[in-house]
Amino acid sequence: MNLSHVFSARRRALIAGCLAVGLALTLSACGAPTGKDDPETNRQTAQLILDSFVKSYNQEGLATAVDQNVCPDDRPAFDGRGTLDGSSDATGTMQAVSQVSVDGTSASAAVSVGSAGAQAQQYAVTLSKAPGVGWCVSEIVAAAHQ
Repeated sequence: MNLSHVFSARRRALIAGCLAVGLALTLSACGAPTGKDDPETNRQTAQLILDSFVKSYNQEGLATAVDQNVCPDDRPAFDGRGTLDGSSDATGTMQAVSQVSVDGTSASAAVSVGSAGAQAQQYAVTLSKAPGVGWCVSEIVAAAHQ
C-alpha cells in the first residue's frame, strides 16, 4: 500500500508550520520566572518552612524541628542541643517576629524564644533553597542585643 499521497507537500508544510509555532511558543516561555521559581512563590514557600519550624519547635521540641525543617547538610550544627541557646530549659515558646525576605536562593527572617518571666532571645534565621531538597532552614544564630 502506497501512502505517499497522504503526506503531500501541503500537509508536510502544514505539519512543519504547526511544529514551528509550538516550538516558538514553548521557547518564548523559557527564562521567565513562573511556577515554582517566581519570587512570590519562593517567599511563600520559605515562609511555610519557617512557620513549620516554629510550630514543630513549640509542639515537639528542637530535635523534631531540626529533623523536619533544617537542611540535611546543616543538621550536625544542632547535634546534642535541646534548645537554641544550649540551656537545659526547653520551656520557651518560639514565635516569628518578621516575615521571610527572599533574595534568590537565600532567605532570612527573625524569631524570638521566650519563657514566662524571662526576656525573649531573638534569633536570625537563614533559609536556603538547596538542590534536591528545596527550601530549608540552614542557620539560626542569636541576634545581637540592641
